[in-house]
Amino acid sequence: MQYRLRRHEKEAIRRLYRDNTIYKAFAAPCKKYGAQPKGFKLSPEELFFELTAVLDDIKEAPEDARFALQEFWSEKVVDYEELSSSLERSSIEQAASMVTLSVVICLDGMELSLYNTLGMILAGQLRWDSPQMVEMKESFMSNIYRLGEDDFSAAIAEYMNSDVFVSEDIAGLLEDLPQSDHAESDTDGDDEGMPRLTNRQLMILFDLFLNKGFSTEYCNQKALAILLSRVSGRSEESIRQKIRCGVDYEIADVHNDVKLLAQLLEPIDSSLAEKMRNLIE
Repeated sequence: MQYRLRRHEKEAIRRLYRDNTIYKAFAAPCKKYGAQPKGFKLSPEELFFELTAVLDDIKEAPEDARFALQEFWSEKVVDYEELSSSLERSSIEQAASMVTLSVVICLDGMELSLYNTLGMILAGQLRWDSPQMVEMKESFMSNIYRLGEDDFSAAIAEYMNSDVFVSEDIAGLLEDLPQSDHAESDTDGDDEGMPRLTNRQLMILFDLFLNKGFSTEYCNQKALAILLSRVSGRSEESIRQKIRCGVDYEIADVHNDVKLLAQLLEPIDSSLAEKMRNLIE
């Protein structure tokens, strides 16, 4: 999580996913912990965003997740400390445990053995003997039982077998909110004078470089993120949000986007800019 969601962002996510079974399974327990008088507290919408981001990474590359999740809990603690360094460590650790536990619960009932293995990797990072963890698990599971354990398991299985990536949809939703009300998620390392690319423009760039192999130099996400950070007005970390797309280059608006992107790339790599122009001519 790069920044804390603002009220209007939470409301937008809530309106869109309030009937989602996975969201409902964790929303009520999360609100309970959110009622605590002080400390680092995740909102239901932040927890849902964090949870789906992990599930989406697992869906996309389950084998890679074996390594990526090895220090998941510790990495979350570090992330949350950077967001709220003034708050007590125990509440930050509790929030990290909440996200980790929610992923474990989702993976626990999956039939695919790899998902079970990933769940065990995450479970091994939690302090199951602590009273706080016992209470948190009971709170989560009692709400799932109330909603219907079979319905919850079916919803997780359906989601993990689908082509839907909720975290990306949420990222797009937040991006489309009015900029004047938007939290500053991309401030670190950004050039304020640079244009902020639209979702569609980013999709075009991802499609050209990752899907169409437009350049061997930028055929991996890290190298592409560095390139895009130089032309998009966003930080490299924020650019690494994975985007899937199917771009129709026959659409006039897409033509205009490609021309703009070629113009932005011109001072960095003129040969790539020329290839982009040739694509639509």
